[in-house]
Amino acid sequence: MKDKIRIANAGGFWGDDLGVLRRQLEGGEVDYISSDFLAEVTMSILRKQQLKNEAMGYVGDFVDQIVDVAALMKEKKVRMLTNAGGINPLACARKILSELNKKGIDLKITVVVGDNIIERIDEFYPDKTMFTDMETGDDFARIKENIQSANVYLGVPPLLKALESGADLILAGRVTDTSITMAPFIYELGWDLGDWNKLAAGLVAGHIIECGAQASGGNFTDWQKVKSWNNMGYPIVEMNKDGSFEVYKHANTGGLISCDTIREQLVYEMGDPKHYISPDVVADFSQLELTEVAPNRVLVKNAKGHPSTHFLKVSMAYEDGYKAVSSIVISGGRVLNKAREFEKIFWERLNTDYKKTNTEYIGYNACHQDLVEDIDPNEILLRFSVYDDDLEKIKAFSTSIAPLILSGPPGVAVTGGRARSQQVITYWPTLIPKRTHHFCCSYFK
Repeated sequence: MKDKIRIANAGGFWGDDLGVLRRQLEGGEVDYISSDFLAEVTMSILRKQQLKNEAMGYVGDFVDQIVDVAALMKEKKVRMLTNAGGINPLACARKILSELNKKGIDLKITVVVGDNIIERIDEFYPDKTMFTDMETGDDFARIKENIQSANVYLGVPPLLKALESGADLILAGRVTDTSITMAPFIYELGWDLGDWNKLAAGLVAGHIIECGAQASGGNFTDWQKVKSWNNMGYPIVEMNKDGSFEVYKHANTGGLISCDTIREQLVYEMGDPKHYISPDVVADFSQLELTEVAPNRVLVKNAKGHPSTHFLKVSMAYEDGYKAVSSIVISGGRVLNKAREFEKIFWERLNTDYKKTNTEYIGYNACHQDLVEDIDPNEILLRFSVYDDDLEKIKAFSTSIAPLILSGPPGVAVTGGRARSQQVITYWPTLIPKRTHHFCCSYFK
């Protein structure tokens, strides 16, 4: 067993910097790399892709990333864990191997499956679980027929099994954001799965780096303190066997790592700081100690943990009506008064009841609404949006924007063609008992 291990993050969401994986490998010595691609809405997007093409359903960008650096990973003996498999990790693995074979590169991949239960709903409901919305208490029966995706948040155990295979790449679907960082700590440092304080330390470390550069100066409140935004450094954790760890970035990179950047990431999607729940441990963030031990290097210690719960979270998404959005630009003097008049004209002429409507004054108060300063803007992007189950109502909305050009006050321009209707996919968070669920690993070489 090792005394310490270094894990670098190479991305915090689907769409993040595609060059960071190579930069983390070339910038200095690391033992592992983890990369998180999945958000709740991402799963439903991937499902839509798979419905059009059964060979899809994974993060295609990752294929290009890993093929680009596979030889370097092998050379440096760096292993990687990621959830880029989405809802079709087996297809993702096959695509990667196909591309690598063309280059004559040998890479061992272990795939974790078992999180995707979209075809197994009737196996669990209603005998084993009721799939009640854990936030609202709503009855699952209401949306059962419209379910598009259903993925269990798996934790560390399947990743540990995958690491035991000796694979260079551990490719998973919907595992938790933190588990892809936690698993190598447990595996390499010999932690017991009942040592709740150490597991909590691993979870805290995973939470800090899961969002990429958000822990190393990106999206930082005191952004003026970041001296350079070029060649952004992404966070790396050096974990000690006792559960204390340091967060840093490679030398000569942009961004900033300080106690404040780490604190901001710690409270991201926090909930109750004394009960941060994961499949593997319930962590207490309230007693953490942060110390800046060197420039761009922060020591974190004193994580506390409690036994995990008897449930796993399930992220579901279901079809939930339609929406449409359209915009016009208002300019040419007395813009705010004119925009208010256009808003009144538009909704009165449309004269249709929708389940939801919204008007945004972009350039005036769209982001912070009543908290904004009193200003007199030179132009406003007036954005209208509607939501309803009736597609005919959506079509009526889409044809009502253009007539404003010649039948309202002057100084207006439409920003595009007719608004297109979009299927609304709504999130449904729920729980499943751990004892009812199983995972498995597949090995590719």
